[in-house]
Amino acid sequence: MAEINETEYEFYMATDMSVDLNSSTDTLKGEVVYEMSKADIYILRNSIFARHGYSFKKKDLRSYFDRMSWYIPVHANIRAELTELEKKNIEILLAYEEHAEEYYDSFGR
Repeated sequence: MAEINETEYEFYMATDMSVDLNSSTDTLKGEVVYEMSKADIYILRNSIFARHGYSFKKKDLRSYFDRMSWYIPVHANIRAELTELEKKNIEILLAYEEHAEEYYDSFGR
């Protein structure tokens, strides 16, 4: 039996919430992000980069987004393409993701 990498395992714990929200077009509110699992926050944050065609180096992210019909990995650096809304959403997601990692276990809240 293969050993499961904890980071890869958490990625599979993501729920529909990480798909239902579009962090590139929706203004994320703290009260919504607070209720999300660590994996959902991680996927939602990285979906911003994926929508710009970022080619992920991390296997878990590449595997996840490769399953999305809209994902076309073509760029190594997309920072200049981020909108102000996306930058603000990344900030809030990072703040809550850090909190979730510090105070909650790998299964979320």
